[in-house]
Amino acid sequence: MKPRIEAPGFEPNRQSLTAFVRQEKAFEWDWHHHPEFEMTWIRQGHGRRLIGDQMAPYAAGEIVLLGAHLPHTWISSPESQKNEAVVIQFRKFPPELLTLPEFSQVADLLRRAGGGLQFGGSDGLNGKLFDLTDKNGLAAWLALMDLLRRLANHSDVIPLAAATERHRRLHRVVSRLERVTAHIEENFRSALTVSDVARVAALTPNGFSRLFRRMTNQTFVAYRNARRIREACCLLSESDESITRIAGECGFENLANFNRQFRQILGMTPREYRRMHHRPPALAR
Repeated sequence: MKPRIEAPGFEPNRQSLTAFVRQEKAFEWDWHHHPEFEMTWIRQGHGRRLIGDQMAPYAAGEIVLLGAHLPHTWISSPESQKNEAVVIQFRKFPPELLTLPEFSQVADLLRRAGGGLQFGGSDGLNGKLFDLTDKNGLAAWLALMDLLRRLANHSDVIPLAAATERHRRLHRVVSRLERVTAHIEENFRSALTVSDVARVAALTPNGFSRLFRRMTNQTFVAYRNARRIREACCLLSESDESITRIAGECGFENLANFNRQFRQILGMTPREYRRMHHRPPALAR
């Protein structure tokens, strides 16, 4: 599978094993979980990461392995201008395989990854991580198994799950933001305001705005607009609807604002994006 650059906020198609390069101007708040295990190697950039109930700084060089359905997000610092990561997502191995004695170490590693694991001093693995983005089929799975074997024997491993009072307080904050992001996901196409989401968070508009910016490094309006633009990208590439209609469907009240936000986020106009990415509806399905 050739390395590919992901557009901001987009996830790869769900496959049993996917390896890709994530390269963005900024890693923005995208609190989510999925059924795949995920291995992330930060090639460039620094900031904060939230994994479950744990928040910590991250820097170039770190490798993190996450279990299935473990909520997470990486948020780059505003001064971090180059942000790049290699991400590997894979479904759990068949139980029949993991019960074999030869796979006991990998089985234990995947069990411990349920709360997240950070590996330090992993320079010897970096080339293998990147090489996996260029492999397919059985070769990719064999390369992944070799990576997991090496990580299972790694001497510098930090478990990320913890139950300290600080993490319990953070969990309450993250739970509040989970409600907010779920509400935005359901209602971003409507005239969604700061007051609307502040009520969901049980905060005043000013209190919510301060919390949201502190946790995500962006304003609520910027986050809402980015979600609308992601939806617009899907419609531009997979439908033949007019750009004006797409702007309205995605929550923009006028075409001028839509064009301005689109250019600000993606560096091109909606028309230019459609010319580059449009697929006939029959092929998009």
